Amino acid sequence: MEPWKGVSKAGHLVTVSELQPPTGAMQIVAYPREFDDIVKGGLNEQISAQRVGSQMVLFLKESPEASSDHWKSADLLGEMKASAVWIDVGQLYAFRQLVNPGPSVLAPWDMSLDKMRDRVSEIDRIELDLVKVTAIEAGAARAEGLKLYVRSDILEARQLALSELGKSGPKALPTIREMLADPAFADEGAELVKAFAEAGGESVGKELNMRLEERVKFWQATAPTLSVGWRNQDASPHAPLRERYMQTWELVLD
Repeated sequence: MEPWKGVSKAGHLVTVSELQPPTGAMQIVAYPREFDDIVKGGLNEQISAQRVGSQMVLFLKESPEASSDHWKSADLLGEMKASAVWIDVGQLYAFRQLVNPGPSVLAPWDMSLDKMRDRVSEIDRIELDLVKVTAIEAGAARAEGLKLYVRSDILEARQLALSELGKSGPKALPTIREMLADPAFADEGAELVKAFAEAGGESVGKELNMRLEERVKFWQATAPTLSVGWRNQDASPHAPLRERYMQTWELVLD
């Protein structure tokens, strides 16, 4: 009906055999509504039958090994059910794992179609921005451009930014060093250390060793009291003790 991205045009045939409802499939209206019933799985683990007038939004990649009207999932794990959103009487539904462990079930999604369309446009813009940033010659400007996406809530953008930082050369070291010192980037600490080592090579060996020694000294001073005081520590993800512990452990592993 309408392409949001790509070369397909309205009226283009799209064949996705994995989304064919099984024999005896029920419409979404028959699926469980209460949360406790939804997470149990069962009927809502299946592709639903489509009532007349219902719609879907598909996130697909071209499948060059098949005929031109066949496609494959855009999901990182290649799961076709995770590459579709069902729209039934204005309500959006998507396959999600609501509890872990637990099955992936087709459940209501608290998002409007307009908001999802805007999110797609945002991700498309970020993809184009990263293409421009990674085309910049290795150096400080490239590193600063990548820094904007190191904490992105888009997994692929975050992974690309972190992997490309190490390829930005010695002039990127001040930017990476700044992130290593910033608690806001604590969750990315291990990958930033790798990028720092790749960008600086042997020239940063001494600095990395000093960082490790500082963490080890801190840990040696803190460890004897940890078993007694751990429950009294701030349990937030970026608590000082927790951050230092995680960074130390990642450095030791590396």
